[in-house]
Amino acid sequence: MMLIELALFFFVLLGSKLLLGGMVVYLLLPRDPRCVICDAEMLPLKAAHGTNRLLRFCGLQRRWCMECRRCTLGRRLPLRPAPVRQAVPVMQPRIR
Repeated sequence: MMLIELALFFFVLLGSKLLLGGMVVYLLLPRDPRCVICDAEMLPLKAAHGTNRLLRFCGLQRRWCMECRRCTLGRRLPLRPAPVRQAVPVMQPRIR
C-alpha cells in the first residue's frame, strides 16, 4: 500500500505538471503552413526514419521557409482544409 501511495504522490507532484506543460507547448505550436516571421509558404521536411515516426506519432512536422531560411516545428495539417470564414465588414466612424 505504501508503494501505491508513493507512486500517486510523485505523479501528482511531477507527472501532472509535465503532462500539462507538454500539452500547452503542443497547442502553442503553429498549425498553418505560413512562416510566423515573413508570412511566406513553408515547405514540409522529411526527417530521418526514426525521427519521422516519432514526429508522426506526436502529430508534429518539421517545416522550412524559403524566404527567411528558417526551420521550425509545427503541428501537422489536417487532412481536409479548414473552411474559409468570410471577413466581417468594418463600419467607418461618422465624422460630424
